Amino acid sequence: MRALFLRFKAWIVKAYTTANRKAKVIIPIAVQVVNRIKTFIDSPDADFLTGVIPGTIDDSIKLFLRKVLPGILLGLRKWESIAGIEDTNEKLKAIAEEFKLLSKDERDGLKTQSSAKIIAAYSGLPEPDAKIATLIEYHHPDIMNG
Repeated sequence: MRALFLRFKAWIVKAYTTANRKAKVIIPIAVQVVNRIKTFIDSPDADFLTGVIPGTIDDSIKLFLRKVLPGILLGLRKWESIAGIEDTNEKLKAIAEEFKLLSKDERDGLKTQSSAKIIAAYSGLPEPDAKIATLIEYHHPDIMNG
């Protein structure tokens, strides 16, 4: 069993090291952003986007996230009542309120799917590969780091 795990780990590390540069940059950021969304949902803040996008990342990635995040989150659940809200920050706050109504399993699924969509949109990595990378980063970040 250990040998199988070691081979699987080696496969994951090889796949990650051959992933494109953009994917390597965005994977931990996407996971961090989505984790912050989860935290933000439990504690209201003045500016949703400022609260969930880390201040230490590159400005071009921040601009990208500000542009795509509302569409990704809204697209995951197709909340028609929220789609008409014009202000991005208000729209994201409304989505966060809807997240509170979901079960833990639904929230976890949306968290993984959101991260994978961000990674795929930014890096060009196929979405199934982005989802695998997301799950590994969430559950075994030590594998991704070598």
